[in-house]
Amino acid sequence: MKAEALKIGMWVKGRTENDELFQGYIESLDPQTQSVMVRVIHSDHARLAGQVVQTPAGRVQAVEESPLDAEGHLLNFIDIALTTRDKQWFMELTSILKELRQSREDGESEAGNASGGRQVSPFSQ
Repeated sequence: MKAEALKIGMWVKGRTENDELFQGYIESLDPQTQSVMVRVIHSDHARLAGQVVQTPAGRVQAVEESPLDAEGHLLNFIDIALTTRDKQWFMELTSILKELRQSREDGESEAGNASGGRQVSPFSQ
């Protein structure tokens, strides 16, 4: 991927110069060396998790973004926030999760009353 397409905060996956697989987010870019500094969240080498690695920009690619409307996604991001000890992000994510669960409970309660007690998922169309 070209360095100009990469941005700080972007989630990427790739390989280090030692060919170690990783997933993480970009903390900084170095246009002179065409490299990126990535905070590793997952890797095939456990020792890299939580570390910052520098790798050529051509060895990373953007990870497709997912919406924050699914509980499973939120729980995964909460795990990442805990791993990286990002208290602000953790608090934000747990607040979103609480709102999602409350919304789902309210929706199921209303749908249950309207459908004669049958459970209806708020995510179904």
